[in-house]
Amino acid sequence: MFRNIILNTNKTEIDFEILKSEQIYSKFEACLNAHGMYETLKFSLSLSPVVHNLMDELIDENNNIMDNPTYEHFQAYSTYLHETIHWWQHVGSVSGLLFSLSYLGITYINFEDLKEIYRDFGAKKSLKSWSSSILKKEGALAQKKLAKANTVVNNTLDIEYYQLLALEPKRFAHYVNGDNFFESIGHSYHMAYSQLNRLLDTVIDDEFKILPHPENWQKKFNELSDKKIDGYYYGSVIIIPPIGMLDIYEGQAKFIQLQFLISLYPELDSMEYWCNNGHLYGVYLSAFNEYKRILNIDVIEKISDPLVGLFLLICDLAINPSVGFPFNIEKYENFITDVDVGIRFCKLTVALREKIYLIDRLNDYSKQEYLYLSYELCEHAGYTHPSLLLDKILSWENKSDKFVSLMKEYESFEFDLSNQPIRVMFSHFIEFCKDKSLRPEFFCWPSKFLISQGSNQEFKELWLKHLSLFGDHPYKKGVYPRLRNDRKQENVQKTFNDFYGGTALYDLTRQWILIDGDFKLNYNWLSENYIEKDIFEWANETFKSVYSIDLREFENFNHNNI
Repeated sequence: MFRNIILNTNKTEIDFEILKSEQIYSKFEACLNAHGMYETLKFSLSLSPVVHNLMDELIDENNNIMDNPTYEHFQAYSTYLHETIHWWQHVGSVSGLLFSLSYLGITYINFEDLKEIYRDFGAKKSLKSWSSSILKKEGALAQKKLAKANTVVNNTLDIEYYQLLALEPKRFAHYVNGDNFFESIGHSYHMAYSQLNRLLDTVIDDEFKILPHPENWQKKFNELSDKKIDGYYYGSVIIIPPIGMLDIYEGQAKFIQLQFLISLYPELDSMEYWCNNGHLYGVYLSAFNEYKRILNIDVIEKISDPLVGLFLLICDLAINPSVGFPFNIEKYENFITDVDVGIRFCKLTVALREKIYLIDRLNDYSKQEYLYLSYELCEHAGYTHPSLLLDKILSWENKSDKFVSLMKEYESFEFDLSNQPIRVMFSHFIEFCKDKSLRPEFFCWPSKFLISQGSNQEFKELWLKHLSLFGDHPYKKGVYPRLRNDRKQENVQKTFNDFYGGTALYDLTRQWILIDGDFKLNYNWLSENYIEKDIFEWANETFKSVYSIDLREFENFNHNNI
């Protein structure tokens, strides 16, 4: 089921800029010619002009379907559905929240150390190359003065390794295996979850009264390292699943999209048809193929087959681990298999294979079936039932005044500026959890309710409530806030402005730590009226307001010249 890769003893260093240009941070696309896209680090949903136009023809201002829609109209809507599922994955699942906030957390986790490094040594970029150059010149004697810089670089690299191995393990395992700074996959997940809890402590908690405290984990993880437990020590075997988050996210979104289309056009209910028409291939099919392989099933002929519904349930369960957040870690040696999305997917599919009679228990796609099937699969795989996960998160409302305050910010869209992007994302995560606890079946199989029960006002309201916050325009460059009838427009616009100011800060901080050369201000996607000088001034003022450093102060170092 899993592939073991032995770490390369001839280690080098990863060029993170090259990897970034190769799309580590993936664009989640709906189809071969990218009629739709959700970009993880832009937090934005994009549609092609063709899809925008068809959507405008299909949906009126009250979000009702217009008369005489065509197949092309519903195909466009299915693209929108596909990309909205990607938004749900990033804002409404534990794995997506961890992945999204892992990037945003770099500034917060390293803030004090970065300020101290600047005070003592000035503005050096990248910190990774600068510290390496000092170490090369001065040797081991430089370790003490480089302690803060090493901490910052290692903190950031740990998060980068987590992102690579969680998203596309097979693609990036060899890059990571050969990197000098890589400790172990268990360490990378440990650091990602530690950062998540530290971030959220600033937003909803007070000294970890309700969240797991990462300081309590260190001793146990050190013991695993000392005992040479695979996955938890330097030079360890690295266990990776055959698929990762990208495969599962794309497979989930694609099969929900196809369920939508066959609900309207039953004559197209053929797996072969969608394979031959450019929908099912590559990353859109890889998780489903692994699912069939584990189940020892060669062919599933129809999209309407209950096995497809169970595939979507397993995707939903796989992307929502509970160990480390919101629950504490109990069995530290199982931490990797508890939180890695690809491994979870495989173990849950094995559970279905060993309880194959469950295929006959999915008929109505109801809440009762969702809860029953989830219990059977999770119990067999050794995972927490999703209702317990949701109950745990929602219980915090009665234990934390900061939790209550955050949700008041969500209701008004007047967010405190302290870690504002994190406040925005986490408040939407909480609201998603509230609604999912009531209607888990809708969020697992939305196409069953958007069409067959489309007249149900409750499902329509849930759909509209959880559309993406930000999107594009059919004829103009830039990202724009989605208009909301239930929020003041000035609050929505301010939230948008503050959010993207914050994300620019996180990007610049990452560049400061890891990326050699001048700062790359690639923010032309943000605005229709992009003017390079104005973008520089905006980014520079954003950076100065936090660090009191002008971007033009930085002295550049390059790892190739060390």
